Amino acid sequence: MPDYDIKILRHPFHKSATGGFIELARESEAVFKQVSLCMIQPGNDRGGHYHTRKEEWFCVVEGEMFLKFEDGKGFEKEMLLSAEDPCMVHIPTGLKHSVINKTEKVCKFIILANEEFDPNDPDTFPGLPTENPEKYKSIKNATNY
Repeated sequence: MPDYDIKILRHPFHKSATGGFIELARESEAVFKQVSLCMIQPGNDRGGHYHTRKEEWFCVVEGEMFLKFEDGKGFEKEMLLSAEDPCMVHIPTGLKHSVINKTEKVCKFIILANEEFDPNDPDTFPGLPTENPEKYKSIKNATNY
């Protein structure tokens, strides 16, 4: 079974009388060139794709969602991410990933990516990495994924 480098970053919550803050990621922990906000409506899922170059980091800021990984060779992992326990989860290249909102509320999460989105070369492939990548062209309109 392959050993995938799925990192989870958790930093302490710094409380004060007026609120507080959590550091999500530091430059030494995650390389990113784009920050995005993604939303999933209740009962829906997104993703179901993998990347060959792009590494991503996900952090739920409102609600909760399940993050599922698959490689097509027997590796599967599912984890619950919640705004109640914020953390950054690393999505390595070559792993199919999907996010699922099984709740009755909208889920919002931040995505850090190590490259800017290019609609002409989105590096987003549907299905599993074990399927022939020549079978698919990278998804040109990757906004639904």
